[in-house]
Amino acid sequence: MAYIKSIDEDAWLAILKGWSCPIIEAKGKKVEKPQKDWTDEEKKKSVSSGLQTPTGKSDNDSLLEMLQKKYENLASVNKDLIIKLNESEASQKFLQVDLIKRDETIKQQTKFIEELQKEVSSIKLILKNLEKGNGKLDEILSVGKPNGDKRGLGYDGDIPKTQTVFVKEGDLGLLSNITKHESRQVTFGDGVKGTIIGKGTLNVIGLPKVEKCVACSRSKSKFGYH
Repeated sequence: MAYIKSIDEDAWLAILKGWSCPIIEAKGKKVEKPQKDWTDEEKKKSVSSGLQTPTGKSDNDSLLEMLQKKYENLASVNKDLIIKLNESEASQKFLQVDLIKRDETIKQQTKFIEELQKEVSSIKLILKNLEKGNGKLDEILSVGKPNGDKRGLGYDGDIPKTQTVFVKEGDLGLLSNITKHESRQVTFGDGVKGTIIGKGTLNVIGLPKVEKCVACSRSKSKFGYH
């Protein structure tokens, strides 16, 4: 029985983790106080420490369980964040490719616009030169030619068979189907000069019938029908 009691006491002491046995001094040294000499207060303290040990284990288990749940939650959140990060990186790459394509398109359109602007400038310059050259066309065509030689651009070498007939200004109403026309001074094939002011049909007694009659002013008081 004494042996069993000793084992039980040792087992009990083993359960008492973190509990310190009462200490006494014997022969100038500190030694553990024999259990038989424990006071009631020391016995209560040892019993209290022994009861707290299993309870502490239960708290540790709860703490571990709580930490495990938190770890699992953090792992789940971390997994979701990694997925979102991968999606964001994929979207970023797509946007970068799209941005490069847009930049290339803008460059091409800018180059095309610049070419159009150059073409427009060239056309304007050509038109400007044509306007300047139009007034000197007769002069250009007459370079190196004798006086009276009209051969050149748009020149009809046939001798006109009709002559210019001049009538009074009031007789302009003799024309039918008149269409107004304005131009600078022209010179007809027979050398008559004038400014075309209208076109129509001349069909009156005493004058030759002309289907395409050009009315041109020769002076303030007369018009010529050609």
